[in-house]
Amino acid sequence: MSLETAWVERLAGDLPAAERQLRRDYESLSELGERYFLSTVAGELARVLYEQGRVDEAEQMSQQAQHLADADDIASQMLWRTVQAKVMAHRGSCDDALALVREAVDLLTSTDAVSAQTETLVDLAEILRCAGRDKDAKRVLEDAIGLYELKGNLAGAETARASAAPAHFM
Repeated sequence: MSLETAWVERLAGDLPAAERQLRRDYESLSELGERYFLSTVAGELARVLYEQGRVDEAEQMSQQAQHLADADDIASQMLWRTVQAKVMAHRGSCDDALALVREAVDLLTSTDAVSAQTETLVDLAEILRCAGRDKDAKRVLEDAIGLYELKGNLAGAETARASAAPAHFM
């Protein structure tokens, strides 16, 4: 359940609530020895930790998601890559981060997971900015906004629109 409820909490801007729900399920699934959903919960938890500025914890949790993820588990594979890429960009390794986030984008191109695609495009834009490629970042954000609107996710579209504002590209 935390995968859905944490997503709603993130949209509402309540990252601590999203973290609490994900941690609860992470601990429960770990105790049960379950691995398939655990990798996705770990990836989502890594994302929420990163969004709260807790980069070291996010990195550790993304590595846990990577360790647990099956090769064909696209959601988990995408999550650990995007979080790890943002950690790398945060630390100044923008070119390596760009390569990793592009792997995540490529994983999703063959899916109909529009919500995951849009969030990954927003991550790509963040890393493009890190690499000094503001025009490319703005174009990618515009694509993400279009997908958010297509999906009917107005909160996501507004967040991406705010990220695309000229003040973010100075």
